[in-house]
Amino acid sequence: MLAESNFQYKYFVKIKEEYYKNNRHMASTNDDISSSEVKKQFHPYIPTYENIKKNADAARHQLNILHHLPINKTLLKPREERLLSQFQYFLESSFDNIYGSYYDGVWMLGPDYFCEQPICVISNHLLAALKRITVASVKDLELIIYWIREHRKTFTQYTENAKQGIELGMVQPVEVCKSASRTLSTLYRQVYNGGPKNALNLGFSTLLLGNGNILNESYYKFITESHLEEFKNKNNGKEYVELLKEAIIDDFGKPLKDMIDYFKNEHFVYCSPSSVSSGLGGLPLKHKFKDSEKQEQ
Repeated sequence: MLAESNFQYKYFVKIKEEYYKNNRHMASTNDDISSSEVKKQFHPYIPTYENIKKNADAARHQLNILHHLPINKTLLKPREERLLSQFQYFLESSFDNIYGSYYDGVWMLGPDYFCEQPICVISNHLLAALKRITVASVKDLELIIYWIREHRKTFTQYTENAKQGIELGMVQPVEVCKSASRTLSTLYRQVYNGGPKNALNLGFSTLLLGNGNILNESYYKFITESHLEEFKNKNNGKEYVELLKEAIIDDFGKPLKDMIDYFKNEHFVYCSPSSVSSGLGGLPLKHKFKDSEKQEQ
């Protein structure tokens, strides 16, 4: 039985390991790793098709193993049966991310109405990772700026995925596209309404800089003046706080604003009329649309 087998227990631990291996943006939620391990394992969500496929394939592989475990379901206790069902759903949905399934192409559809995708909580993932680490060296200062800068890839890649979806007939009905873009802009309303500079007011930014846009002393309590001077010398005379603000505005705020503007002002133009497509079953579409009019091939 499940409860009596070390093999099964080790297997469920393996699923957890595979999840964090393929979803590095979730590293902060792994209570089994230390602050130093979070520094090594965390990486912003980058939705390239290679990453999405790798994640989906890993989940499929683990699901196949799960289906072939020597488990006598008739002997399972209710909580054991529930655990098994939960893990099965977890794997069937690409590690609990239905919008991360590579093979049905939903990753090209853009945001959904309720915005339940990783792109909708990107800043929260970064904030959680920053809260888990202890900043105590120049290397740590450089790591923080690197993490922030990598988000440019996050937002530009997500936009490119949606543009690819248009070419391949993977678009939602226009009403859904418009509603989803409103939800996305509401979630990031500080940047959408105030522009890239307002990224300085996002949660992760205030953790690093405080409300006065100067270094938050409590967060950098292990950083000394010599650390800051060394950082400056390694970065062509630029202060850490200067480069940090630049990264937040130019590599997080601007590409985020560009992404929202695309979905608010452009993408919906190519979404289908609801009379043509009302669900995933009708995708991909055979024709492209613009302003709800079918386009000649």
